[in-house]
Amino acid sequence: MKHAMMISLALGFLISLTQAHSVQAQTSQASDQMSELQQLRQELKAVKIELLQQEIDFQEWKIKQLERELQQVQSERQQLEKQERILTQRVTALHQQGAGDMGSETGVGEPNTVKDHSPEQEMKRFQTKQQPTIQREEELNGQLKQERDRLEDLRKRAKRLLPAEG
Repeated sequence: MKHAMMISLALGFLISLTQAHSVQAQTSQASDQMSELQQLRQELKAVKIELLQQEIDFQEWKIKQLERELQQVQSERQQLEKQERILTQRVTALHQQGAGDMGSETGVGEPNTVKDHSPEQEMKRFQTKQQPTIQREEELNGQLKQERDRLEDLRKRAKRLLPAEG
């Protein structure tokens, strides 16, 4: 009986050890899984940060392209405005010359010359050229505002993901 009790006790002890080892193995396995999960989270965060940085770089490139295009359009608009001022001065001078010539007897045919040159039609032509340029400039300014806002949003998102450096 003592022998059976000793065997029972030994078996109970072995079963406890086996269960304890099993629990320890499961705990160890869970710990390994947790550490793998933590590593995956860190890698995922690093990939997110990298993607955001690429989006930021692309957004900055896009803004620079829009700024270049806007600069060209503004230059074109300024050139058209300069030509319009010159034309306005010519029209004014022709009208003044025509008004002065009408007072003299030799200048009876001069007002017809002013109409033949039709500076008013040239003014309309310049205004017609300017309108698409002005519209394009407004469109580009709107796009630039949108792209700058998007860039600011991307930077804020990246800042939230980056660890605090202090």
